[in-house]
Amino acid sequence: MGSMYVFMIFTGISSCSSVLPFVSTQRTIVYRERFSRMYSSWAYSLAQVIIEIPYIFLEAVLFLTITYPAVNFYGSAYKQFPKWWVWGYWISPSSWSLKGLLTSQYGDIEEEIMAFGEQKALNTFLDSRYGYKHRDLPIIAVVLLAFPLVFASVFTY
Repeated sequence: MGSMYVFMIFTGISSCSSVLPFVSTQRTIVYRERFSRMYSSWAYSLAQVIIEIPYIFLEAVLFLTITYPAVNFYGSAYKQFPKWWVWGYWISPSSWSLKGLLTSQYGDIEEEIMAFGEQKALNTFLDSRYGYKHRDLPIIAVVLLAFPLVFASVFTY
């Protein structure tokens, strides 16, 4: 589980660090064009998001084709929070990504494991310990697709 978290964080940081230099150098151009009313910030932001999609997709495919066989992952693709902090869990893209990865990889495996002194099926352990259910994968996919759209729309304003 720890390797999945590291993979997820690595992919996010590498995607973010590749675009930040371009955004910072083009900031003055965006301000100049916006104040001269040549084009809106919406047009620039939309173009920036669209141009990143193929690059991020290629990065994810390359990363997965290298790491999945190396770590022997399968090809199919809230605990301990105080009540007032649970919203932080639900709005975090990292928590949804980790939930999706763990659920898609281990959520349908019924192989017995030893966890905390108990013999349990792996999917039962994920459900009882973390609340990760394999049937929630479509919801996770929708939420993970919604995050970039929300961030892109916030980026435009």
